[in-house]
Amino acid sequence: MTTPKKTSSEANAVKAAAQNPSAVKPPATTAATNSPAKSDANHLLLKSNLKQLRLPTMKAEFEQLAREAAQSNQTFEQYLLRLTELEVSARASNTLNQRIKQAQFPVHKDLDTYDFSALPSLSKQKFFMRR
Repeated sequence: MTTPKKTSSEANAVKAAAQNPSAVKPPATTAATNSPAKSDANHLLLKSNLKQLRLPTMKAEFEQLAREAAQSNQTFEQYLLRLTELEVSARASNTLNQRIKQAQFPVHKDLDTYDFSALPSLSKQKFFMRR
């Protein structure tokens, strides 16, 4: 995933917010919707924090999941659970891929390509039932 380059004003806003979080104003509310307006400083600070905490999947997905959660009236806990599930899943996948890469196998093999006729005593159905 590529991240857009930050402009100097965005970088300065993130640095200022990180140095003095109490100076960041709470999001303003709009009279029409009575919901918080998007605060650029908070948004940039959140992205910076997620990057610093090394949570790339959460950084990439939090906006889209927030929109989906709002549309489906999910609770905050449901939104947060889904967001953390994505991060955990991505880490597990990355770990597996990294271990396969480090093993330096000559050819990638999996059970989909295994020739069960090579070992007649091994039943394909019984094998997959045990998993």
